[in-house]
Amino acid sequence: KAACTLRGGWNRLQLRRATKAVAAVFHEVGKPFELQEIPLPDKLNEGELLVRMEVATICGSDLHTVSGKRQEPMPLVLGHEGVGVIERIGSDIFSGNRPRHRGWKLQEGDRVTFSVADSCGLCPECTLHKLPQKCVSL
Repeated sequence: KAACTLRGGWNRLQLRRATKAVAAVFHEVGKPFELQEIPLPDKLNEGELLVRMEVATICGSDLHTVSGKRQEPMPLVLGHEGVGVIERIGSDIFSGNRPRHRGWKLQEGDRVTFSVADSCGLCPECTLHKLPQKCVSL
């Protein structure tokens, strides 16, 4: 099977074997972001995907963190919403107690959009109102 060449001269096979990623790390208010190499996991855990980011957004909560209006543990990588391509898939991406659509047939190479957010999956905001972003435990 021929390898597809991507921007930067990389091909998909090389990306799947990549051991590091580059991230813009925020250290503190008023300081520039620092590009750092971050090791990628050798093995994915149950329920995990490894996504090669094509676009990451910086939202209002990120801007509040950068300006000092919101306190978050630092250093950190901002941008919890994005678009990318699935590079690797863990053992069972539909595991756990949160609602997920088991009919999705996700596979390596699929383009996905996502938001990284946590929620309990049990409170009225998560279940009754279907608004996990308003979870009472956040």
